[in-house]
Amino acid sequence: MIAPGGEDAAEGAVEVGRFLGDVPGLLVRAAGLLGQLDAVTRNALEQGPETVADIGRAEARRSRWTVAALWVIAGLLAWLILLLMR
Repeated sequence: MIAPGGEDAAEGAVEVGRFLGDVPGLLVRAAGLLGQLDAVTRNALEQGPETVADIGRAEARRSRWTVAALWVIAGLLAWLILLLMR
């Protein structure tokens, strides 16, 4: 005969056992992910000056188009206000 709550305790013990059985695999996966993260961060910091310059040029082009678009919008709004004020 199982004491009250004994079945829950037995099920809990089984779950703990399963989890503890999975721990080595989880640790191996965590170590692999940390290795990949280390490689990504190390490689990202080793970008050459050419790469940095290319990124800067791309950002400058994007910024120019953004500024141009904002000026067009401002001009259209001014034109619309002038039309509405007449």
